[in-house]
Amino acid sequence: MTLTNAATNEKLTGALFVLRYLGRVNNLYGHDAMTATQVDFMLQYVPQAQDKAEVMGLLEILQSHLSFRTFLVGHSITIADYAIATALIENPRWASLAKAGTAGSNVIRWFNFITSRKELSSVIELQNTNAQTARKAKDSSGSYDIALKNAVQGKVVTRFPPEPSGYLHIGHIKALLLNDYFAKHYEGRMILRFDDTNPSKEKDEYVQSIIEDCDTLGVNYGGREKITNTSDWFPLLLDCATTLIKQGLAYCDDTKKDPMREQRKQKIESAARSNTIEQNLAIWEEMKAGTENGVRYVLRGKIDMQSENGTLRDPTFYRCVVDIPHHRTGRKFNVYPTYDFACPIVDSQEGVTHVLRSVEFEARDEQFRWILHQLKLRVPEIWEYSRLNFVHTLMSKRKLQWFVDTNRVKGWTDPRFPTVRGLLRRGLTVEGLRKFIESQGASRNSTLMQWDKLWTMNKKVIDPIAPRFTVISTEAKPCVFELADAPKCEVKSLDLHPKTPAVGKKDVYYSHRILLEQDDAKTIEPGQEVTLMGWGNAIVDTVAKDENGNVTQLTGHLNLKVCSFCPLKIENKQK
Repeated sequence: MTLTNAATNEKLTGALFVLRYLGRVNNLYGHDAMTATQVDFMLQYVPQAQDKAEVMGLLEILQSHLSFRTFLVGHSITIADYAIATALIENPRWASLAKAGTAGSNVIRWFNFITSRKELSSVIELQNTNAQTARKAKDSSGSYDIALKNAVQGKVVTRFPPEPSGYLHIGHIKALLLNDYFAKHYEGRMILRFDDTNPSKEKDEYVQSIIEDCDTLGVNYGGREKITNTSDWFPLLLDCATTLIKQGLAYCDDTKKDPMREQRKQKIESAARSNTIEQNLAIWEEMKAGTENGVRYVLRGKIDMQSENGTLRDPTFYRCVVDIPHHRTGRKFNVYPTYDFACPIVDSQEGVTHVLRSVEFEARDEQFRWILHQLKLRVPEIWEYSRLNFVHTLMSKRKLQWFVDTNRVKGWTDPRFPTVRGLLRRGLTVEGLRKFIESQGASRNSTLMQWDKLWTMNKKVIDPIAPRFTVISTEAKPCVFELADAPKCEVKSLDLHPKTPAVGKKDVYYSHRILLEQDDAKTIEPGQEVTLMGWGNAIVDTVAKDENGNVTQLTGHLNLKVCSFCPLKIENKQK
């Protein structure tokens, strides 16, 4: 958005700057410095209100903020109200969220009030125009509607490369479903490849669990015969490492771990960096043989120790592991590649066209391409998206493993765990999980998610199909409610779901003796009228309690004449 001063031809460019200008011109910026500052703070949420994927996080903030407020700032309407309301209008998700009530009652109340105002319709019109322009020009992050660079219909190949060192958790699912989505969208395929380069952490148990979770989620990876493993490429990877050594682009280094880390931090070259190619090849052979001398070394890429990008400061490509057998190759190899070295080579060899990975890998993109350029291999396109993080939730498999190993949980499937199996045991549906991940899109914007959003989406899936039953907690002893004029026992066949008859029927028993939970009974006083859900009203005559204050019995009579939804047409005898 741009505003131009006709007299001076000076231009004001940028949506937020224009909004601030309009707010001041129309006296919508408050009447003191504190209010103006608060307005500026709220205006920063305009882009989030326009973003299809991020809007749910904003709505949660607004729902809480507007609990006891009519306006976003102060006690009168400001430019912040108009700006965020009109940004929501232009958000393609807003209409459905408002209609379903998912936006929040406070937000909807505020939105309806703001958009009903007529005084500054020109401001709304200008903001609508800005939103339309910004949406067209904006990169499509925040949704799945991104155009993958150089994507050809029918030829796109993505990959999901989990390390089999634990069970899949909800953070992995975003990567899995994104790769699955784009493979299907472009009528291509997705490769499920196990990054099994660290024998000290990997187990067949984890391999099987990942495959089964993919099947549960309905991910199409071509069937089990199509699954690949990085270990399938170990011979080729060894040849690639040897090639780099011969080109003078890799060297063997016996610097200890901590000093090496400090050297990389300080941009100090290792003494081993000056080794000759012949020296490096000789040590490399010892490393591959697992000799006493060889196991002291790692193979490092010779890239650029002075680079501002830390991933280019001679990263480790290979390390020795001689005392632990690999779960697939046994003790055939004594050296294993790092993920950073193996992944680009295997991606290129397996025909991956588009690498989709989280933004934490963005700094490694240059290293990824360097390796492939030096080996003269095809370079796939790369697209980064934001990680999926939740408040108060551990996503590190190493830390989750500690809970399992110390018996603080009942394995990786514990319902308190963020693993796919733990969440499904807790009541999450596959459809609910998929809908939640889809709502995140392929955005690059990092957010810290609340679990409430996931369970709200899951409830929408379950609610239309879940049978309704009544239960009584026995944690505190229930009490009996004696109804003098109720039937001894009558049975009524009712719908298991009041709005979805197709769910089925259930038998409901109506009797002169019913049970109430102790917590409910304690709130009832003699003479009070209460509602018995699914039956009608009743009047409490007496309340009996024991010496501890617990209710032992209530007596009363029905008062159904005021209730139009009674399924049993019992005549009320009360005169």
